[in-house]
Amino acid sequence: MLNQKCIDSGRTCYKVRIMCHELETVYLADLNAVEQGLKLSSVAKMQEQNPYRQPDLVPNPKQILKDLAKKHRGSYQDIAGSRSISPYLNIENIRSDSFKNLVLAIRNLAS
Repeated sequence: MLNQKCIDSGRTCYKVRIMCHELETVYLADLNAVEQGLKLSSVAKMQEQNPYRQPDLVPNPKQILKDLAKKHRGSYQDIAGSRSISPYLNIENIRSDSFKNLVLAIRNLAS
């Protein structure tokens, strides 16, 4: 269906990618960005612990991120949190396969 919409648009250069079930998966893959964006302390050092090591396997990443922020005396709200975290995201981060594949697809289209 998505492929057909691209064809119907008349564009000849496109790639269909579905990134992940929740955007927060990408944030859990980059706790350094979460720490900086939400102004939390001692969060980035948790990156090699579960569930942050393999965030694509987390069933409810939004709730995990909210709990993490609350535990570190902060808060995460969907839109405001995304705006705060996104400038710090490392596009070279490969902990999330869905994010890695999205970045690769964008780079391939841009080249």
